[in-house]
Amino acid sequence: DGFDVDLVPCYGVDAATDIYHLGLIVYEILAGRPPFVEQPGVAMKKAVTERPLPPSHFNGALTENVDTVVAKTLRKSKIRRYDTVHDFQTELRQALSGAKQ
Repeated sequence: DGFDVDLVPCYGVDAATDIYHLGLIVYEILAGRPPFVEQPGVAMKKAVTERPLPPSHFNGALTENVDTVVAKTLRKSKIRRYDTVHDFQTELRQALSGAKQ
C-alpha cells in the first residue's frame, strides 16, 4: 500500500477519507479498541506506516471475512478502498452474517 496524504490531518478530505474514518470507527466497535493504542504522535506514525492487527485478534467472534472488509477501509491508498459507503456497508453486512456462533 502506498501512502496517501489524507492520513495527515492538514490535507483535504473526500469520500475516500470518510470511508477511512468510518473504518476506524467500525474497527473500534468490533475490536473494542482503536487500531493503534499509543500516544497521539506515535499512533499517527503507525497509522501512516503500519497495518493494524485484524479486529478478530481482539474479538474471537469475528471471521477473516470481517477482517478483510475492515482492512479495505483502512488501506493507505485511497484508490484501494471502497468506492462508496454503500459498497462497504453491503460487504460488511455479508461478512458479519457469517460471524462465528
